Amino acid sequence: MLFYTQVDYKLREDIREELLRHLQEKNQIIPISKSFFLLKSNEKRVSFAYDLLQENRILPQLSIDKKNNKKSEEFRQKGNEWFKNKNSKKALECYTKSVAFAKSGSQNLALAYANRSAVLFENGLYQECLIDINLTLKNDYPERLMSKLLARQAKATELLPSQKKVEFLTPVPSIPKKRQNTLIQSAMDSIQIEDSKELGRHIIASKDIEPGEIIAVEDPFCQTLIAQFLTHCHHCLKLCYTLIPCEMCTEAMFCSESCKLFSYESYHQFECKILLTIQHMELMWRLVHLRITIVARSEYDKISNLVPDKEGIYRSDRYNEIHNLVANTSKRSVSDLFNRAVYAAAFFHLLRSHTCFFKTDLSEDVFKNLLLHHMQTGPCNFHEILEHPSSDKSMEGYEIGSGAYSFLSMFNHSCCPNVVRYSYGSTTVLIALETIKKGDQCFDNYGYHYAVMPKSDRQAKLQKQYLFKCSCIACTNDYPLYDNLKEIKRRELLISQKDLHSLEEGDLEKAKKIFQKTIRAIKLVENTKPNKNLAEMQECLKQSYFIFKTINTPI
Repeated sequence: MLFYTQVDYKLREDIREELLRHLQEKNQIIPISKSFFLLKSNEKRVSFAYDLLQENRILPQLSIDKKNNKKSEEFRQKGNEWFKNKNSKKALECYTKSVAFAKSGSQNLALAYANRSAVLFENGLYQECLIDINLTLKNDYPERLMSKLLARQAKATELLPSQKKVEFLTPVPSIPKKRQNTLIQSAMDSIQIEDSKELGRHIIASKDIEPGEIIAVEDPFCQTLIAQFLTHCHHCLKLCYTLIPCEMCTEAMFCSESCKLFSYESYHQFECKILLTIQHMELMWRLVHLRITIVARSEYDKISNLVPDKEGIYRSDRYNEIHNLVANTSKRSVSDLFNRAVYAAAFFHLLRSHTCFFKTDLSEDVFKNLLLHHMQTGPCNFHEILEHPSSDKSMEGYEIGSGAYSFLSMFNHSCCPNVVRYSYGSTTVLIALETIKKGDQCFDNYGYHYAVMPKSDRQAKLQKQYLFKCSCIACTNDYPLYDNLKEIKRRELLISQKDLHSLEEGDLEKAKKIFQKTIRAIKLVENTKPNKNLAEMQECLKQSYFIFKTINTPI
């Protein structure tokens, strides 16, 4: 029952570790654990943690964030050095940082935009170059430098037809109107939601689904950027080389005025002042929970009535669906709940002490309840947002953000999945990895696949993170690892080295052909799984789609 667990410690000391050390020094771990165990509501758990932080004088201190023209100039000079050394990526990041620190309307802001426009011009991004030049001209740009800027503007305009494109190699998929599911906003008409005591809410095929077929295309209810802050929009997470700053803080950068305005009205007006503190606490990965709780403020007075709508459309853009995701509170250990309550209490303190959020008569108890609720639903339901730039040949991509996808969260796990997710920016596309027969359940994979991880390891990790014991077909039948899978000897199932090389090189046109060839091969071997051929073909299918959603990155 103790919430003190050495295994949970991180390498650096955070606010939770500091609190536990204080309690241990006072020999209070056992009595505090017992008291916390008796609490039955989220708001009481957060209040309990808040009181402990306050009593031990370890509430987080605000990191002051303000514009600074001197720092803006320093970053601009660093950008100049990188530009002279022909490192466009580093130069662009420094100039964008210079934009972030420059005071609104200042000469520093104009100089930062102008210098960034030079990097964009040199990399064939003429449209972006012109955007930055227009931003330069709206600020206090020195007259003595104007002729050079205007010459760049004229040349960029002339070269605009040869503009390099910053876009996905294939268009972001969408659901055709004639295939739109009438009851699920983000789904095709080939699936439906079922509910049972044993499986909970889950997804089954309402008609046969072909390998490679799109099943769902979902935008998150809420998303946060957790990396690539100098190249991606703080709100929509779009890759953008012409980011514009929040006028008040140095942390939030936006791809457009519309994103900046929407962000401010929806949540940024409240997180703006505390964003740097959250960054310093290394808690950006938890920001999505806070942001949802802020965005949902208009729902505070009707929380008790937010029950699943069994008759209407299941929407991805509505808080009701996010609120009703499973939190698994009763399955969580005291240690788990206490850790989350401490972080929730830290966020509550920052918002209460340094913003006007609660000055609008919002209930502090409802806020505490919802924040801790989302900190419990998140790990089991939210999804990472990955990006694969064309400059990265590793075929792995990297995580840029986190999103609350209410519909995608309803897919149960299997160590032998029949669907796979892909990110087009913050839009997630779900495709079938094999034929899914009408009435069969659609299974996602939560990161633990039978072909690459032994059953005992998979089950231990799933139990720890997702709080269930896996009984999928791969676990029930103890599927072997990839190297021990049987192989079907058929010529038409062979994957040529030429095809593999094309996928490794990211060849789009070849990938389109391999994709279709792989679908045909999957149908030949899927009825005798597990087998090595099916595993290989599914990997080819995934790699092909990985190329489809690659984003062209000129810098």
